Amino acid sequence: MTAHFGLDIGSYSIKLVEGEKKGKEWRLVTFGEAKTPVDINSDAPKDKVALSETIKKLCQSCRVTTKNVVFSLSETEVFSQVIELPYFNDAELATAINFEAEQYIPVPLDEVQLEYLVLKRPPKGSSEKMEVLLVGAKKRILEKKVEILEAAGLIPKAAETETLALIRCLEKSNKGVYFVVDLGFRSTDLMIVLDGVLKFVRTIPSGGEA
Repeated sequence: MTAHFGLDIGSYSIKLVEGEKKGKEWRLVTFGEAKTPVDINSDAPKDKVALSETIKKLCQSCRVTTKNVVFSLSETEVFSQVIELPYFNDAELATAINFEAEQYIPVPLDEVQLEYLVLKRPPKGSSEKMEVLLVGAKKRILEKKVEILEAAGLIPKAAETETLALIRCLEKSNKGVYFVVDLGFRSTDLMIVLDGVLKFVRTIPSGGEA
């Protein structure tokens, strides 16, 4: 992927960070935070403009060097589930995943952007199950965030759940089980990570505001 920075539009604040790779190491280029000016769940045009302007000013004040942005999706905006399946190769899984998703995503599939990630694939013929992370992002929310970012003069390149971004902070070389708690302003994400692989994720609709 081309050079980009990360952006998190939270209920309480908007945060950004930009880094660059030097050899095998990463160097912090800039970071910053601004108070979220409106309710991020609002669809009112004036509130979308307020968000765009705040993001634009934050990028300017932090002197971000690129317009390419990867933005986060909170667990309240997606449906995430680690599921177990019998062995499938890549082609078979691509065909089967929609049928499997219908069992776990409580809205019509045409309303979500569906993605999946194979966490564990045992050898073919093994009695073990595959483990697949299934994520359905609400298209309405994705389109709204892209609209806000483009109005701020940015080029959205990708979106990722906060959960997947967070567990990368745990080095995969660190073996063992981790219980990770991400206490946000209005919600709390709970994760279980085994040897760097996500095993469980749930969200509680309460956070620092309470």
